[in-house]
Amino acid sequence: MKGSFILIPIMGLLLGLTALAQESPDSTGNGGTQKSATIANAADGPYTEVPRYEIGGGFTTLVIANDTRAGFGFRGVRNFSRALSLEGEFNWSLGNTLFRVEGVHMLEGLFGVKAGHRGKRAGIFAKARPGFITFTDIGTTFGALDLGGVVEFYPATHWLIRGDVGDTMVLATRAATQVHNAQFGISVHYRF
Repeated sequence: MKGSFILIPIMGLLLGLTALAQESPDSTGNGGTQKSATIANAADGPYTEVPRYEIGGGFTTLVIANDTRAGFGFRGVRNFSRALSLEGEFNWSLGNTLFRVEGVHMLEGLFGVKAGHRGKRAGIFAKARPGFITFTDIGTTFGALDLGGVVEFYPATHWLIRGDVGDTMVLATRAATQVHNAQFGISVHYRF
């Protein structure tokens, strides 16, 4: 099980790099990528290029030490190609148990790559994002690493719905802190 969390992002990264390498040079012969408004894809038919930027917000849950921390967050994405993106995400928990607000909060910041396949109406990606997690109940910040998968649906040109599943590893020295933690999220993004 532990090996599959590492294998999935590596496969996605290789898939993204392969797709990036297959982009054709532009007609000027300077080795740049093609800038046309339409690109042909045998599987999906003609479609326009992916927008460069995305901003969005959503709902996330992190199951840590058998305790579900639910909260909200926002994300910014820079798409370099149809297959490769750089993204940053901040999440803030409402409390230490799902839908029960208490004085304990969590702030999480993750920054990294997303690589995979983007079709006309949907995409599937792997993600690898290092970052940090701060817990107010113990007043300490720990390193974090989120490895997982992303599914995106594109209902309109400028909108997407995204679902995330990942293993957020808290890089802590405390024996009471579980190292592997399931994290789930759903968000809506505006693309431009």
